[in-house]
Amino acid sequence: MKRKPRQLTDKEFDVLVIGGGIYGAFIAWDAVLRGLSVAMIEKGDFGHATSANSLKIIHGGLRCLQQGDILRMRRLQNEQQAFIKIAPHLVRPIPFIIPTYNRSLYSSESFKIAFKLRKLLSRSCVTSLNNQQDLLHGHFLSREEMLYVFPKIPDANLTGSAVFYDCLLHHPERLLLSVLHSAVNQGAEISNYIDVASVLLKKDRATGVRAIDLLSKNEFDIKARMVVNATGPWINRIIQLIDGHPVYFPMARGINLVIDHQIIKDYAIGMPDTDSHGIKNLLQKKSRLFFIIPWHCYSLIGSHYIPCKQINDDCSVTESEINQFLTIINKASGLGLKRENVLWAYSGYVSIATNKSGRINRTQKKQIFDHRKTDHIDGIISVFGMKYTEARYKAQKVVDLVFKKLGRTSPPCLTAVTPVHGGDMTDMDSYIAEKNTYLSSRLNSEEIHYLISNYGTRYPEILRYLPAGRQNSPLDPMDIAEIYHSADQEMAVKLQDVMFRRTLRPFVSEKRFCYRAYGDSMARILGWDNHRQQCEIQGLKDILGRRSNYETDFS
Repeated sequence: MKRKPRQLTDKEFDVLVIGGGIYGAFIAWDAVLRGLSVAMIEKGDFGHATSANSLKIIHGGLRCLQQGDILRMRRLQNEQQAFIKIAPHLVRPIPFIIPTYNRSLYSSESFKIAFKLRKLLSRSCVTSLNNQQDLLHGHFLSREEMLYVFPKIPDANLTGSAVFYDCLLHHPERLLLSVLHSAVNQGAEISNYIDVASVLLKKDRATGVRAIDLLSKNEFDIKARMVVNATGPWINRIIQLIDGHPVYFPMARGINLVIDHQIIKDYAIGMPDTDSHGIKNLLQKKSRLFFIIPWHCYSLIGSHYIPCKQINDDCSVTESEINQFLTIINKASGLGLKRENVLWAYSGYVSIATNKSGRINRTQKKQIFDHRKTDHIDGIISVFGMKYTEARYKAQKVVDLVFKKLGRTSPPCLTAVTPVHGGDMTDMDSYIAEKNTYLSSRLNSEEIHYLISNYGTRYPEILRYLPAGRQNSPLDPMDIAEIYHSADQEMAVKLQDVMFRRTLRPFVSEKRFCYRAYGDSMARILGWDNHRQQCEIQGLKDILGRRSNYETDFS
């Protein structure tokens, strides 16, 4: 997967996708699998914006039953099963605990009904993963058992907890990159750091875009029979280029925190948010949940929504927002977390609706727009989606519409059954056990597990870059191999591309402090001079200063 922006000018494509987040990636892969010629561009790095704000949950739809939305429950459950099938190395089941309270939306009686309905309505779904975990199974913990599992939870009106399985996507960035690899393997032409200067129009029809390479500053045209605007919260920026009617979605910033220790090891827990309205709000069925999720040796907590009036490229979290969220968390959970426990804070934009009590919920408005109907401009479609679990499904609907607009008969969508790049295995645990035997002379068991958990069956692509001999670097050979692979095969052109979106190792090992060493490796690979290297390190330092509590080593 090489960055070759000039190849975007070689021909007229069937479809050009603008936006390299998870929605754009699935649209590109789906379209090329169905036989269309595809180009995709992204103004920043792949997955750098809204897709980076994932809480890493692949939802199975149980909580949709609380709103009586049976169709959406079935859809989310089907999508969860699709992710398990196509990316078994990245998606794993995890038990979720929801505290139960008398006379509330979160009562044990409500969950008993939900469990029965889900089983009844989901008999056609695959119900197990590796023949071990029944994802439709639900059970209950008593009040005493819940207090043993989570002793700090406020226990007023607590009756116990409901336990069910959802799935954890332990590295969303690698899933996105795997989807992009899959698209490129089928012939798609993609590039990051390409912005749109204008939309090319001919007789009220979009015929492509005037693009600018933000690295070389070169401008060029990309011709396409259909243009898909998948730019997330920036959807109106492209619509304005065709003088179209803006799509209005009330927006909020969803804030998530990474905590510096594992709060609860074997479960994810959904805590009713009793802030503002207290326990009374919970009993009156007006409360929502935030989640505490074990992630490697840390915990993720989210999401806290803050309404916003405008969309900015910088979506950093302020100190006051972090402290406000900590206050809410501590009130609901009794954890007593402090600012120094927050290792990392990140946020992204979500579309919202508010209920009568003023409580913020994610909106479910129409999310696919044919601009022939809305603006009398043919050849362009916009898609707006925020939920990671629904990205594949929404992409399928977009590509269906692309075929209709092109006047062609659409082949069946294959992305729900085709493994992503590295996902062609039947059983993750068995595969790791097999490779432990095969690779034990070269790597330790922890390195093998890390490689396969992130790259699946494509782990040899990283081993090719393992340096021979002793290295004069504080980085491990595996660190160096991932850096080389990222720059050579995954279009990483900036230091932050590697640190935030290609590898987990800076955040799950003691090497997270060695940013200078990562910069040295990138400089050697990409031929940076000292000035460029210093700019890259300073840029990374600025981001970390806004978002993290790392005591980073830039010396």
